[in-house]
Amino acid sequence: MRRTVSDSYAEINRQILELADAYRYEPWRVRIIDMQRASVQFPNPPVAIVPKCSNTDINYFTLVMQANGFTFTTSELTSIGSLSHKLTSPYGIEQSDPDGDTSSLIVSYDGNPIPDFGSIQLREIMGKPSAYYFPYKDTRSGQPLSFYLIVNPYENCAFRCKYCSRLPYFKTPAPSIQENIQLIISNILAVVQDPDEVKFINIITGSFPNPEQEMTFLKEVITAFNKAGFVESEFGVYTSQIYSRHLFEQLRDLGVIFFTVTLEATSSDARSRLHARRNPKRARSFEQTLDTISVAEDVFPFVSTTMMLGYEQADEVKRNLGRLAKETRSTVNHYIPRVWLPGQLDLLHPSATNLKYFVDLFNFIERNVNVGRMTSNQLFEERFLIPRFAMRYRS
Repeated sequence: MRRTVSDSYAEINRQILELADAYRYEPWRVRIIDMQRASVQFPNPPVAIVPKCSNTDINYFTLVMQANGFTFTTSELTSIGSLSHKLTSPYGIEQSDPDGDTSSLIVSYDGNPIPDFGSIQLREIMGKPSAYYFPYKDTRSGQPLSFYLIVNPYENCAFRCKYCSRLPYFKTPAPSIQENIQLIISNILAVVQDPDEVKFINIITGSFPNPEQEMTFLKEVITAFNKAGFVESEFGVYTSQIYSRHLFEQLRDLGVIFFTVTLEATSSDARSRLHARRNPKRARSFEQTLDTISVAEDVFPFVSTTMMLGYEQADEVKRNLGRLAKETRSTVNHYIPRVWLPGQLDLLHPSATNLKYFVDLFNFIERNVNVGRMTSNQLFEERFLIPRFAMRYRS
């Protein structure tokens, strides 16, 4: 078995304390970053919240955890499905009371208890990406809040990027998109009392081979929701295929208010290394991405950039994101890749094998790039009057 990280218990504790002091983070926040890059093992999860789907759909699953009120996700490497993982993590999780709920967990590193957290809880286990879900939860009851909905009607992708956390679940051929859309809408109508409760629908799904097909698909999704009575809903899209002003304007006219650009790396070399099917000659440069963001900001009220960390040198990321901060108004939502496969681990840049790499970039993005700007969460909280007791998962 191959370990995701090589640090010993004493070494990682020393690093966490030093990095927390150097970057002015609390030690438990640095510990979360380490748990995200290293993944965790939870060999005996509570049956009550294991996803009710086939074993093959939970071979690769994600834990949604809350530590000291901060909610985050990380991948889990002790499969409850039918697969034997080839990676192992030094982080272990178990329930303090095996017969109780998940309100109190014990975290260990190579069998040594971790005392960093005042409280740490398991909120949810996610297997195959859900066709739909409500990401905001009431922190007191844990019940989903229906004003914000995420839908995933397309269970395939034209690109199959090598790092993608959805990669193990893509189906060939994909189920009928139209049937998926109608099934999703029927299921949602069964759990909300009134379509008007849903104020925002974010379409986060796989990519199509070209902008025309992607645009046709997005129109189908939005039109279907409108016909089903979701006339009060506004929409958001994540897309790596649509980047022209005239298509942006068509999306805006359909009710799209939020546009997200996905940036898995800032350098062309790194992006071409990550894509399995996309022609490297067609990969858009960072300069073209900046132009896309600037045009999108002319069209949509809200524009955000999703940035994957770990695939290039930190200095290059800082230099390019510094340009993004100067030339656009976009905030950057930064993510540590979820890793289940040795091949995904091998994609990381050699410098991204240490904890400092990620803490340094978190600090730069949060305190240099995003400083003085409203994050997407803050924008939504203002627009939709999201109550303070609402909780959203951070990846």
